[in-house]
Amino acid sequence: MIITPEIAIRLLDKYYAGTTTVEEEQVLQHFLFSENCPESLFADREIMRILSCPAEVNVPDGLEQRIMKKLRRRRFNLRLFTIPTGMAAAIAALFVFVNMTRHLPLRTIYTDTCDTPQEAVVETQKTLVYISHNINIGLEEMDDELGGPCP
Repeated sequence: MIITPEIAIRLLDKYYAGTTTVEEEQVLQHFLFSENCPESLFADREIMRILSCPAEVNVPDGLEQRIMKKLRRRRFNLRLFTIPTGMAAAIAALFVFVNMTRHLPLRTIYTDTCDTPQEAVVETQKTLVYISHNINIGLEEMDDELGGPCP
């Protein structure tokens, strides 16, 4: 399969994201190691060469046991340190929060809608007339359904 440098760049993006298939990696490798590979992709060619041929590494005997021993020791030390520190931080945060909220003005959802008491009386009367009218409509409909009042 012949690919262009643009397709190779898209495949490289997928390769670095870890979403290429084995076939796509083979096509990409073939293109990068070919003579058609532009100079701008030589660094990617070198990365592909290094990643495709991992070196043999000799692991010293007992390395895993030594690492696990140090991790267990460190985990124990961290627990002893983090519990008191976490508690102290939580208490400090609580004091800061309480102190900050003590000085804030109380917020309310109620706001003044009228500038004078006379305006408030007029608005209250309008509201009561509206409620009274709607209640009467409901009562009239009930009278029609149920008949008049009982004798």
